[in-house]
Amino acid sequence: MIDEETLRNVAAWMPDFIFSNAVLQHVPPDELGLYFQRLASIMAPHTTAYVLFITAERRKRVKTMNWVYPADYLQLVIAASAPLLKAEVLDLDPRIGTVDGRPRKVLRLSVAQRR
Repeated sequence: MIDEETLRNVAAWMPDFIFSNAVLQHVPPDELGLYFQRLASIMAPHTTAYVLFITAERRKRVKTMNWVYPADYLQLVIAASAPLLKAEVLDLDPRIGTVDGRPRKVLRLSVAQRR
């Protein structure tokens, strides 16, 4: 797990982009909220985060430390745990967007503009 000091240091960089590839599939369902909270904590108002994930029709453990998640489920978790994030789901080209025959998608996350 990444410690709080590292998160603060990354946040201080005010990154333009964050890419998370092959990480979310290893996050257990009960830690998803923390994952998205920590991701939100390192995002500046202009940051865009791209989170690649393996999707399925229902949440499922497929290996010892691998899960697949429906996109709508992840959007619910984000809304509940990191409500300042705006989440959009993007499809990948099917020629490159599968893992073990399972489709991959991308969550494009940004900080929602306050009114």
